[in-house]
Parts: sequence; structure tokens; C-alpha cells
Amino acid sequence: IKGPFKQGRKIAQIDEDEGITLVQMVTTAGAEISTASPKDKTTETSDDSDDITLAETLIGIKRSVTKPQKKGKGVLVEEELVKVKRRDQGLAQIKSDAELAQRLYEEELAEVDRAQKQRQKQEEATIAVLTEEFNEIQARIDADHELAARLIYKEQEQFITEEREK
Repeated sequence: IKGPFKQGRKIAQIDEDEGITLVQMVTTAGAEISTASPKDKTTETSDDSDDITLAETLIGIKRSVTKPQKKGKGVLVEEELVKVKRRDQGLAQIKSDAELAQRLYEEELAEVDRAQKQRQKQEEATIAVLTEEFNEIQARIDADHELAARLIYKEQEQFITEEREK
């Protein structure tokens, strides 16, 4: 907010501008003056406590709903609009695009890293399964080899015993 010595200049500038007019606050509220005299009552009024209560309630509601309005007194403050140059808009757009590109790059990098870790886990699991199968097959081969060696030994013993008997 600028100093008070410049406020007069703004009003002078407004006065010079024909398109702008200053508005003065005019109050039209005042006491009503009536020259009519009270009329004589020709009918009897019934005192209805419900009607009075309803009227009082409506008046109370109206008073609570109405809010004090601003009087319009004060200093007119003009806010200076900050114009954003196209160059600044372009730079801001470039900056936001660069941030978006960096974020997307990091997300893709994280996705690639996650995929590599998953692939490595799958390879390790495959290697473990293949190693287990290899060990089982090797155990069968060893058992078959041992069985074959026994059979050969038995056949040789049988052959030797048959040869001796001859």
C-alpha cells in the first residue's frame, strides 16, 4: 500500500477520467410523518397469543438474518495487475514440462528396476529348481551305476564259480 500523499493523486486522476464517476452515499432513511388521524375502531379485536408469538418470531428471524451492510466509506485501492510476459509463461511451461519429464523418467526407471529385480528372482528360482532336478537325476545315475556294478560283480562271481565247476 502506498503512502497517503499519493491517494489524492489517484482521486484526481479518477476525476479527470470522464468514464469514472465517484458515488456519494445518500441515506434516505428518516422518520415518517403522517397527517392522517387515528381511526375509531368499529370492530372488536380478539387477542390471539399465537398470532403475537408468530409475529414476534418472524420479526426475530428477520433481525437475525439481516446483517449490517458496509457503508461504502473508505479509500478506493486499485490493485495493480501483474502482467505475465509470454517469455515468462514460456519459461514456466518449460520448467513444468521438465519437471513432468523428470518425474516420468524416474517412474519409468523405477519400473525397469522393479522388472529387473523380478526377472532376477525368477532366474534364481529357475536355477534352484534346475539344481534340485539335476541333483535328483545325478542321484539316480549314481544309484543305477552302483546297481550295474553289483550286477557285473555278481555275474563275474557266477562265471568264475561256473568255470571252477567245469
